[in-house]
Amino acid sequence: ATTSAVLDQSNQTSNATSNQGQVYNVQAGSITPTVGALVIMGAGNNGTLFGSSTDTLPTGFTGERKQTSGANYEIVAGCYKLNDTGSAENPTWGVNLNAYTGAVIASFV
Repeated sequence: ATTSAVLDQSNQTSNATSNQGQVYNVQAGSITPTVGALVIMGAGNNGTLFGSSTDTLPTGFTGERKQTSGANYEIVAGCYKLNDTGSAENPTWGVNLNAYTGAVIASFV
């Protein structure tokens, strides 16, 4: 599909912290996808630290792709799952990060 009609639900949040190198639980906010929707979650920060072995994916998510270092304001990680029940999603991702962080979640049908 090449149109915005495939977007089902979305949500986002941001968090600022002054503590570097600590693990934080990041949530984008709750969505209730259509049954069978592909759910994608992403997290990014304006620092250069991400990808520690202490990172923990949200329950039921897979396919983690992450950038372990880089310039400011880069999207640094993502993961996905198939929501085959239409149940609400508000996943928690434990990430090792620094500074300002944002998280997004979206479902697609």
